[in-house]
Amino acid sequence: MIKEATYSPNRDYAVIFNPVEMKMSHWVNCPRLVFTRTQETILDLSSSSWHADQVIWRDDSYGVTLLLRRYPGDMPDVRLEVDLIYQIARLHIVSQIIEVSCADALKELEKTYRSR
Repeated sequence: MIKEATYSPNRDYAVIFNPVEMKMSHWVNCPRLVFTRTQETILDLSSSSWHADQVIWRDDSYGVTLLLRRYPGDMPDVRLEVDLIYQIARLHIVSQIIEVSCADALKELEKTYRSR
């Protein structure tokens, strides 16, 4: 089971999880990335069907990688790398890399899901 939140090494950023029960006993931990000093949301997947399996922080705290799956699991996993300095999200989907602003990441994830 994933924790309620995972903090960057310097604790300036956090990935906070919103657990959503999709079906009886089928839980999806939907992530939201925030700047802890102001609680500003940088990336919000908290009301989606995207489950974070793993969160990997860069040692300098200015980047994080989320390993994502979309419920119900009918799409390959996605690696989402976030550059916190530029607020850019890089979506690694199969052999494709798509770069978007963090604000547009969910829209791009859903677009990619619908096109499969």
